[in-house]
Amino acid sequence: MGLDAVELVLAFEEEFGIAIPDAAAEKMRTPRDVIDFVLQERRRVTQLDALKHLSEALAGMGFANVRPEMSFSELFGNQRIARWKELGKRLAPFSIPRDVPHGPGGAVAGWSFLGGVIALFMSQWVLAGVGAFLFAVGWAWSDRTRRIPDGMDTVEKLAAHLTRPFAESEVTEKVKAIVMEQLGLKEGVYGVDKRFIEDLGVD
Repeated sequence: MGLDAVELVLAFEEEFGIAIPDAAAEKMRTPRDVIDFVLQERRRVTQLDALKHLSEALAGMGFANVRPEMSFSELFGNQRIARWKELGKRLAPFSIPRDVPHGPGGAVAGWSFLGGVIALFMSQWVLAGVGAFLFAVGWAWSDRTRRIPDGMDTVEKLAAHLTRPFAESEVTEKVKAIVMEQLGLKEGVYGVDKRFIEDLGVD
């Protein structure tokens, strides 16, 4: 799969809380294929006991006797992001949201990178070096301050998120929004039966 396709799959997984295997993703030729898969998979995962599945996944990570009201900050401590990612790998067929940046670290990294590139074009080597240093600081700062998404900070809340119901109309609208945003499509270009590669320009 190309970069566009990978980003689309990740966005669908995060939005709908399901894992999409590579074999299934390769069969998704149109948005309608995505909608059908999501509805079928959501029906399947909502029948699972998410809290039990979550408790078993945490037990496999060494966290026994987990209570529903326990927070992931309490459980994971300073390794919260690494363990959040590990939990995501253990939870198939569920897919949990990615950790999110917090604080100005990302902005510092972004602006420093831009400033460094401009300085290079202007042959301002000292400023380019300062930009590179600030970029590294911002990147490290952003990485250290990443956090678990709001609203999913406890075991119970995450289990409820994983099995939340979706109506077909809601899935249809969310798929459209994701495809248009990820591919930068203009209104009128999208269609549920249009082919990702041939009609919508997915690489």
